[in-house]
Amino acid sequence: MCVGAEKYDQLNRNTKRFSGVNKTYYEEVEPGKMILRDHLAYDRTVLANERTFLAYVRTAIALVATGCMLIKVFGNHTEVMYAGYGLIVIGLFTSVWGIRRYKKVWNKINRAYVD
Repeated sequence: MCVGAEKYDQLNRNTKRFSGVNKTYYEEVEPGKMILRDHLAYDRTVLANERTFLAYVRTAIALVATGCMLIKVFGNHTEVMYAGYGLIVIGLFTSVWGIRRYKKVWNKINRAYVD
């Protein structure tokens, strides 16, 4: 028997019969209640959102630091100085974008799980 067939048989064994229709364990749970699986999914989603936010912050800090370094080290070259200012602006924009995205996803998570 191949691996896919074994997995299919295992799923069929975990299925119960109710009024002539096959239902899995999760379909038995009342719609308004969260079970352990749902709580774990909620936690994973929140942590993923926080990791993404921290990645935006880390990128913004790197851009601003690089821009400041360019201005400090190559301050006598006009083109490089403008590139440094550009990196600072892009870094600030990245941090604002990250905060905006974090709040947007946070609201979606709360709407989906915490009704």
